[in-house]
Order: sequence, then C-alpha cells, then structure tokens
Amino acid sequence: MPSSWLSKPKIYLKKKFPPKIKLLTNDEYYEQGVRETNKNLEELRQYCLSPKCNQWKTALKLKDVKRFASFIEGNSHLSDDEILEYETSFHQTDLTDDEESDQENYTDED
Repeated sequence: MPSSWLSKPKIYLKKKFPPKIKLLTNDEYYEQGVRETNKNLEELRQYCLSPKCNQWKTALKLKDVKRFASFIEGNSHLSDDEILEYETSFHQTDLTDDEESDQENYTDED
C-alpha cells in the first residue's frame, strides 16, 4: 500500500482537529526571555573565546575594550547605571490605562 494513502488521512485529521496552542503567561514569557538571553550571551562568550573569532579586530571596533574583555571573562554585559536607567524607565512606562487616564484628568484640572 502506498505511503501517500496513509499520510492523507493524517493530514486531513490535523487540518480538521489542529493541536491546541498553549499561550504563555506574562511570567512564563519573562522567564523564557531571561533564559534565552542568558543562553545566547553564553554562546557569544564561547564564540569570542574560540579561534573562529578575531578578538583584536572586534576590539578595534568597540568603544570600551575593557568592558568587552570583562564580558568575555564572565562579567555582566550591563553596567550598574544601565540597569538603573532601564528599571526607572520601565517603571515609568508601566502604567495601566486607568492610571494614565487618572493622570491626564489630574493634569487637566490644574
């Protein structure tokens, strides 16, 4: 019996009854982002340490060579000032629609 005869009913069933897609919650989305970022930063470190990477050529293109070297050695890729700036800007834009309309009403009355 030809294999195409067996695959056609499977394709039909998949189209008729597609698998349920599980959507991520905000927490799962955040956790996945952190996990993938850390994994890719580690891959970048490994690449920079490998013979494939010309570190001197890369260092010539950078503004802060010491920061690049410390990143390769395992330190954070962000400075304390950058983390603080991100956290303060994130919290300022993290208003709900109700809070935004309350703030607009408050400023309109003044």
